[in-house]
Amino acid sequence: WLPEHRPAVLEYLPAAAPLAIYRRGTAWIQAALAILASPADYYSFDVRLGWVPAQRLPLGNPPPDGPLRFELSALGDAVVVEGCLPEHYIDWSEIDQVVAPPVPPERGVVLSGRLPYWLYTSLARAYRGAPWLAVRQPALGGSVVVYSVDPRWPVGHVLPD
Repeated sequence: WLPEHRPAVLEYLPAAAPLAIYRRGTAWIQAALAILASPADYYSFDVRLGWVPAQRLPLGNPPPDGPLRFELSALGDAVVVEGCLPEHYIDWSEIDQVVAPPVPPERGVVLSGRLPYWLYTSLARAYRGAPWLAVRQPALGGSVVVYSVDPRWPVGHVLPD
């Protein structure tokens, strides 16, 4: 998958309809499709778990001893939300303990971290209210915009590191 494929994929697939993706993709395509499908269900395939639905994550203060910690930093007009796994692994059964930290509503969001795709899909849905959302893709040297209502940051644009 390349970022320039994203607009065509989103035009081809139905919005607000249940979607699922099988095989290995990228975190940014998973996040983009989860947002496209919203509010309907979105499923990603995990070899250990099978079909995993994106969950609704609350925004708030994450518990300090939770299975997922966050580091927030500023990047231009965005907030980088980096997920950190203290145990280097998060089990699907722990998703109900995940609380996404709030960000200022006028700022874009860049999701980052070594996280399972099913967690990226849930985080993407949690931040859909941001003006734009990107997912860090180290292989591309930046972050791919997966959702945007801001004309400065079109879908598929790669924000350099």
